[in-house]
Amino acid sequence: MFAMGKLGELKALLAEYKPYIGTAYLTYLDLPATEPPGSTKDSVYSHTVVTSSKDPVFQQIGTRSMRKVAAPRLDAGDWHAIVIFAEVEDASEPEVAAYFWLAFRPQRGLFTGVVNVQLLPEEAYGFDLYVKPEYRRGSLGNYVADIVITDLKERGLKYGYTHLLYDNIASIFWHDGVGFNVAQVFNFFSFGPRIIWKIPFSESPRYGPLSRKGRYNDPDPKPAFGGSLLPK
Repeated sequence: MFAMGKLGELKALLAEYKPYIGTAYLTYLDLPATEPPGSTKDSVYSHTVVTSSKDPVFQQIGTRSMRKVAAPRLDAGDWHAIVIFAEVEDASEPEVAAYFWLAFRPQRGLFTGVVNVQLLPEEAYGFDLYVKPEYRRGSLGNYVADIVITDLKERGLKYGYTHLLYDNIASIFWHDGVGFNVAQVFNFFSFGPRIIWKIPFSESPRYGPLSRKGRYNDPDPKPAFGGSLLPK
């Protein structure tokens, strides 16, 4: 029985660290032109913003390896996490239903679970949206959009970026519904949850946050541009 248990753990570990090559969209949201869905009124959910590794909620999100990566970045003000709670019947406290990381500085992402992305002070990059399986159907998606958009607009930011996999249809529909547009398409290699590497010269167009040339090195940055995720 012990051996079978260890074998199961080994299989799960091998599956988690299986090398993968895929295609993803880097998308952007024009924050001044986007209104939050307004779904937080009378919602069954609540939220908090984690800005320090000393926050007790920090220990409830992510894996141990992710928290190790995130702790110094939270404490430096480079990242924060938005955590969504749901009330649970007969429980004394609400449980974590979802969380979402936000970065406010350029990222070197090889061992952090993000891609290398350049950011201006007016931009943020969101990644690793996790929703517990039992909450993946319902109003939580609109609640997350509401909280994230409101948070970034209150910071006076102009653009919010995130990346999503080319074959994640549910995510594409959600991002399109919120108002995200495509900034770049790129190919990547991943190995486990923390290693993501953009394949060189795979981004298109060759101008943007993933490239050596982009808005971030323009002395007079032009507006972000790109088409919609789905045909209109």
